[in-house]
Amino acid sequence: RPGKDWVLLDACSAPGNKTTQLAAHLAAASSTGGSGGNDDGEASGAAMAGNGGGGDDRYGHHPSSSGKIIAFDLDPIRFKRLCKNVSHCGADKIVSPELRDFLSVDPREEARFGEVRGILLDPSCSGSGTVHSRGDTLLNLNVSPSASASSSQKKEMTEAEKRRVDTLAAFQEKCLRHALNFPRVERVVYSTCSIHVRENEMVVASVLAEAERLGFALHRALPQWPRRGFPLFDGCEKLVRVNPNKDKTDGFFLALFVKKCDQ
Repeated sequence: RPGKDWVLLDACSAPGNKTTQLAAHLAAASSTGGSGGNDDGEASGAAMAGNGGGGDDRYGHHPSSSGKIIAFDLDPIRFKRLCKNVSHCGADKIVSPELRDFLSVDPREEARFGEVRGILLDPSCSGSGTVHSRGDTLLNLNVSPSASASSSQKKEMTEAEKRRVDTLAAFQEKCLRHALNFPRVERVVYSTCSIHVRENEMVVASVLAEAERLGFALHRALPQWPRRGFPLFDGCEKLVRVNPNKDKTDGFFLALFVKKCDQ
């Protein structure tokens, strides 16, 4: 399990909710001298950090800990919000925000990134799992073609959305491959707030061969959670899905890659 001295990287971190949760886990690991997790493999969006809890008092950096989180975001406005949230949570001593593009990092050229052992990757996605909480359906923001649209308009809207999702998925695949290629990384969490197979299971499937070559395997995250990935390939039962209608919350997807020697 990740320990108190791990260097973690949140690749697309703003506004920082997962970043600060990850900081709480890392602080808990420091205070207990271990991982802050239990042994059943439970995971959240910050799965590589175990399952330790904690309130505001657990963000303080333990004197014996050298663990830290490097938090990237490329958008200047969202980056300001990230910095504000990190400061508000008292996680400044653990989290180092950087206004930077994750894909621009070459961990073999910059030594500090060669020390990263866990990566949380929650890249830009369609957000299709959050339409209810955002109120898109109430505001008539064309979440789906309206009943009054002509058949040609519906087809055009559907094709436009498919192109958008395909573009996002290509970006997500690129980010996931990049994360898996960090030289010392042992755990990579890939997550989205999308319900689309194209952004979820298909992205995971596209990198499986490379992940295997690099020594990674899918690990069963949140083992007690009943809703798993759609059965498109062997191992989908290790993936996590949250259904916005059945689970009464936003839609979500998570995959956890673990270096085989770390399982």
